[in-house]
Amino acid sequence: MRAARRQDGPPPGDVRPRPRTTSADAPSNPGGRRPRRGITRTALTVALVFSIGVSLTGALAAPELTFVVDDPSDRVDVSVGNGICRTSTGTCTLRAATQEANAHAGSDVIQILPGTYAITIAPINENAANVGDFEILDPVTIEKAPGYLDERAFAFDGETGRALEQGDAEALARLDPGLGEELMVLGRPAFAVLGEAVAGQGARARARVLYSDDPYGVQYTVAVWELS
Repeated sequence: MRAARRQDGPPPGDVRPRPRTTSADAPSNPGGRRPRRGITRTALTVALVFSIGVSLTGALAAPELTFVVDDPSDRVDVSVGNGICRTSTGTCTLRAATQEANAHAGSDVIQILPGTYAITIAPINENAANVGDFEILDPVTIEKAPGYLDERAFAFDGETGRALEQGDAEALARLDPGLGEELMVLGRPAFAVLGEAVAGQGARARARVLYSDDPYGVQYTVAVWELS
């Protein structure tokens, strides 16, 4: 006599698939695979955000650039964004320096000489620095150029002017090259060559000064020497 089959389970040897348990009916299982996949996704997301944050921080922390303005006229930069302040005439104007500073991420420095910087390019309803007033769109420090108001410059300029005016070749040749470099006296090497050449020939110079002034805080001297 065979035993009666139980009705609350499959018969022995029954290989029919059981219905899957839904997520709502599944018991809590902290050690299962599903939570581990969630942790992996979370870690991946955090790593991705961190990577993006580091990249953005690196872009924003670009080294600052320094632009030295040597032209008070109003001219635009010829190639905005290349990090070089240069107009079509090869000078650096306040407008060109502002354009480059705006294009460069992070803080920058603009060094200017004292004087009047007239705005001659009319505005055309544009919020930028290429027309109208100088729109500053990025952090920038505007300061005096190196060498300006250096107390040593008065004596150096005075000696240079006296030598040029009096035709004193030996005085020109004696101008201190180290001090001239610190004061940014661009003409000192040429003065030295002139002085050494004239003094070496034992010649005397009859000098005429055509121009001598410091309109922008920098001494400009134009002189003519006639040797005898």
